[in-house]
Amino acid sequence: MAPPAPKPSSHTTSRHTFGSSEAAQILEDDLRNHSDPKLLPKVSRFISAQLKHLRSFSLIEWPKSRTYARQLWKDALLDALGQNHWPENFRTFALNVLTAHFRDSAIEASKWHMRKYKTEIVESSLLDDVLCDRCGESCKRKMNYELANITADWGYESRKDCESADLDICENCFDELMEWIDAGRLRRGLPSRRESSSAD
Repeated sequence: MAPPAPKPSSHTTSRHTFGSSEAAQILEDDLRNHSDPKLLPKVSRFISAQLKHLRSFSLIEWPKSRTYARQLWKDALLDALGQNHWPENFRTFALNVLTAHFRDSAIEASKWHMRKYKTEIVESSLLDDVLCDRCGESCKRKMNYELANITADWGYESRKDCESADLDICENCFDELMEWIDAGRLRRGLPSRRESSSAD
C-alpha cells in the first residue's frame, strides 16, 4: 500500500496575492517556499496596510497636495521596510511590488483628475478712440491719448442735485477753455492763469 500523501501546510494552502507584476509573483512564490510559515502573513499584512494608505490619497482633492502626500508615503515606506527584520530579498521585492502599485495608482489618478477645456470666443471691448466732447475731434496720437478729463458730481445744495458730468476735452478745446477762464479772471481784475503760475 502506498503511503498517504503528506498534508500541505497551512501557509501553502492560503492564497495571498500582491498584484500582477513580476515582482509580486516572485515575492509570493518565495514566501510560499520559505521555511518560516509566519513570514507570508506578516508581509501580506504589511503590503495591505501600505496599499490602504496609497488608495486613500485618491480622496485628496488638490493635485499638488495629493502628489506631496504620495511622496511622503514613498519616503516613509523605505523607513518602514528598514524596520522589518525580513530577509533582504523579501524587502527588495516588497519594495518593488509597492513601487509598481504606486506607479499604477499615479497613472490612474492622472486619468481620473484630467481636466478638459473647451475653446470659447469671448467678445471684449477694447478702447479704439476718444473723441472730444466739445468738438468731436479725435484725441488719439501715435502712442497714446492727449486729453483733459473733467468730472463733476453735484450735491443737494446745487441746482443740479444728483447730476454728474464726465467730459473728455481735446488739447485745442482745452486751450480755448483756458482762454475763456483767463478772460473771466481779467474782467474781475484777477491775474491770468499764466501770470499766476509764473508768479509762483
